[in-house]
Formats: sequence, structure tokens, C-alpha cells
Amino acid sequence: MRPPIHRTPRGFTLIELLVVIAIIAVLIGLLLPAVQKVREAAARSQCSNNLKQIALSVHSYASNNQNSFPDAFMYGNNTTGVGPKCPAFTNAGGTTSWVVNIGPYFQILPYVEQENLFKASMTGIYAGTGAYHTANIGPYDCSTAGLGVTNQFVRQVVIKAFQCPSDDGIAKSGMCRTDSGWAATSYAWNWQIVGTPNSTGVVSTVLLTKIKDGTSNTVLMAEKQASCQRAQASGVSPSVTRNAWAMHSTHQDYNPIFAQNYSSWTPGTATPYMQNWNLPPMIQPTIPATSTALPTPDPNLCDASRPSTGHSSSCQVAMIDGSVRGVSGSVSQTTWLSAILPADGVPLGSDW
Repeated sequence: MRPPIHRTPRGFTLIELLVVIAIIAVLIGLLLPAVQKVREAAARSQCSNNLKQIALSVHSYASNNQNSFPDAFMYGNNTTGVGPKCPAFTNAGGTTSWVVNIGPYFQILPYVEQENLFKASMTGIYAGTGAYHTANIGPYDCSTAGLGVTNQFVRQVVIKAFQCPSDDGIAKSGMCRTDSGWAATSYAWNWQIVGTPNSTGVVSTVLLTKIKDGTSNTVLMAEKQASCQRAQASGVSPSVTRNAWAMHSTHQDYNPIFAQNYSSWTPGTATPYMQNWNLPPMIQPTIPATSTALPTPDPNLCDASRPSTGHSSSCQVAMIDGSVRGVSGSVSQTTWLSAILPADGVPLGSDW
């Protein structure tokens, strides 16, 4: 009787193993772009929804404020009669002081489900002390003690509705990558709507019910990366900037605005914060890595004068009517200019 034959199981040969690895690599290569596209679509959808909600909150604000838009900057007790009156508080000496330097985002907080943060920022309580400060203070320097959080500046409170997942200028902490002391925003306000065009005036001069070019043809807000650079000028070194929601908007140094066309801020002047104010949005610009001032301007870096986006195809903007659309990187300067000016009477171009 023959003894049973024991066969040793045959394993993969080296060639077979290499073929399997190659097939897996090809499948991964085919899958990754699809996954990236899905992620990009999800991020884009969230950014679009954020813009829409902010735009709708402006409508709610306007309905409670005589059809006016949030002002670029509320700065005092209104003794001059210009602009709304800022909130008052009793300081440590028992006299009245004011919560000043209030930007558009603060004004809409109650309309984006941030009523508690709004109230905390208007108390006049200085962060870290628990006592009334002795002078006028900015809302971004108030304590959030009323929210159950102590010794934290309001400007460091991250509001997800103000941030886009595709914004490379935001650190993991939610702060601006170039300034860890300020919570970032991925969106900016059109100065032609919230400010006074062709001046440093900070009071909005238009009404929601009187947009000459139409609310569906005029940009209210646009995406703007949280970390950009300021242009260079005569006697002024270029520097990196932050796009922080808590900043007031007197000029385009560190503030969430665009399209400020003050006539004296032109190339070659001392403070040309908005020298490129009428240029179209930038698509996926390079973001400054640190807060260190730049020795020379870099045209490839995000320009604080312009809207900008981390999306690959277009920059999303919210129109005054609340609709959101993507603006191609190839849109002409003429078309973009007609979209940001509310009363120029020029129809939007075919590339819109």
C-alpha cells in the first residue's frame, strides 16, 4: 500500500505578487481623484451654505434696521450724529464708556444664532480681569465669561459658520494661520455695500430696497482666504495679513472686506491697502506660511485686496438677494467691476 502523498501548498510567486500589488496601486490611483472630488464637492457645498446663511442674516438685520446694511465700522458714542450709537457700559470709575470698533460680523451675530456671544461681547467686561475696564474697548477684547468660558477674548471664539473647509489660511485651531490671536473667517464684505465708496467713510450709504443694479446682480460677500499679504508701497514694507471675523473694517490691512476704492490708496502711495480693489477673485493662491513680514511682494501669494478661494474652479460669492454662485477665475475685470458696484448701471457680461 502506497503511503499518502503530502503536497506542500504552493504560495504566490514573486511575479504574481508584483502583479497583485500593481493592480492595487492602479485601483488606488483611480479611486483617489474620485475621493478628492467628493471631498471638494462637500466642502464647496458647506462654503456655499455658509455664504447663503450670512446673506439671509443680513436681510433679517435690514428688516430690523430701516432696510440698512451693517456698517463697516461702528466707532463711538455717535456724538457727531454719523452712524449708529455703540453700546455703553459703566466703567470702573463709575462713568460711561463705550464698546467701540464694531464690524459687520458683530452686528449680524444675533441673526446667525450667536445671540449669547453678541451679548457677551457688548458687556464691557475686559478679558482676564472680571472687572469693568476704565475706558472704551473693542468688542473683540471683551470676556466670554457670560458663555461659561473665562479669560478668553471674543476674537478667539471660532464660529464654524464663518469658515470654509477649503480655506488653507486657517490653522487647525480655527485661528488665522498668520495670527494665532484671531479666529479666522473665510468670507469678506463688499465695501461698496457696507462702507462709503471712494472714501474712508465707514457708514453704509445704500439701502436694501434701493439697489439700482438689482439685488441679484450685486455682490454682497465673497470668499477670501484667512491669511493673505498686504501690497508693498513707497516707504511701507509688505506684510502678511489676517482675515478675522472680529476685526472692524476701516481699511484693508487686516480686515474682512474687499473692493474699497478710496482714491488716495493707489500704487506708489504710503498705504495702498486696496490698490487691486477692482481685480477679480484669485483661484487657489499661495498662502503665507507665517506672520513674518515679507521682504518683497509675491504676486503668487493671496492678495488681501481681492477675494480669493481654495476651491479649484471658481470663487463663490453671495449676491444681495441671498443667492450664491461661483465666479470663474477667467471672469473679466469689467464684468467683476459691474458686479461689485451697486449703481454703475452696467449689465453683467456674458462671462458672468
